[in-house]
Amino acid sequence: MEKLQEVVPRITLTAAELEEIKELELICVKHDGIEMKLNWSMLSKRRGSEVNDLLYYEDGRLAGFLGIYFFGRTEAEISGMVHPDFRRRGVFSALLKKAEEECRKKKFQRILLICPGNSASGKEFALAKKAEYSFSEYFMERKDAALPALSGSISLRKTQPGDFETLVTLNQEGFSISREEAEEFLKNRMENSNDITLIAEIEGMPVGKIGLKLEKDNVFIYGFSVMERLRGKGYGRQILQQSIQYTQEVLKKKYNSLEVAAQNEGALHLYQSCGFVTARSIDYYASPL
Repeated sequence: MEKLQEVVPRITLTAAELEEIKELELICVKHDGIEMKLNWSMLSKRRGSEVNDLLYYEDGRLAGFLGIYFFGRTEAEISGMVHPDFRRRGVFSALLKKAEEECRKKKFQRILLICPGNSASGKEFALAKKAEYSFSEYFMERKDAALPALSGSISLRKTQPGDFETLVTLNQEGFSISREEAEEFLKNRMENSNDITLIAEIEGMPVGKIGLKLEKDNVFIYGFSVMERLRGKGYGRQILQQSIQYTQEVLKKKYNSLEVAAQNEGALHLYQSCGFVTARSIDYYASPL
């Protein structure tokens, strides 16, 4: 009997589908001895009208999954997996082909394949698809319960509706994106996220901002940016130190984690000096559309 195979596109994922994906992730992690980056906070809160997730079923069994993630208008990040029992059958190639079609509809210029640093099969697939190594990120954790020594005159507060322009500017300057991309990213975050964004100020003057994503025992730091004209004055360290304190004293969470580009030596040194250690690496491979 011929096996029934299908790629199922999804705009949003049901609770049952999310459970299937989680189970598949656990199987792959145990089999391969890796940690995956599936962006669960985004997966569980998909909104909009476009396809961002693809599921591959064989005879009703989830054999593979691929998620599309984007933070601007020029490129999309791709992360996925295939069940060990279904590998080398073209499952991920089928998922990627469909994902490329969806990315072309969105007019992206390229895709970035996310590959755990210790995943030999992931790197082999990326290179076989003629994708080129682009950069690496370190996933860093801080599990030291001791609070860092605080210094300086920075104060942190939660964002307010009137902070929109300040946040757009900080996203533009911090991540080298256009104003249009910064606005779109910010609107999506405001609509779809329960995360906390803190504005750093000195006597009411905005200095920078930092995002905090609440997880089980951990707070993930992201979107960390300091005004371009105010860099090199130690404000970044002050913001980070106070964010760690905010995590423990206000949010009552024990740990912090974050991701930083391996090439960003300044940020890497800052995080290490505040007690963060590298837990694993993530490699990105670029492919034009």
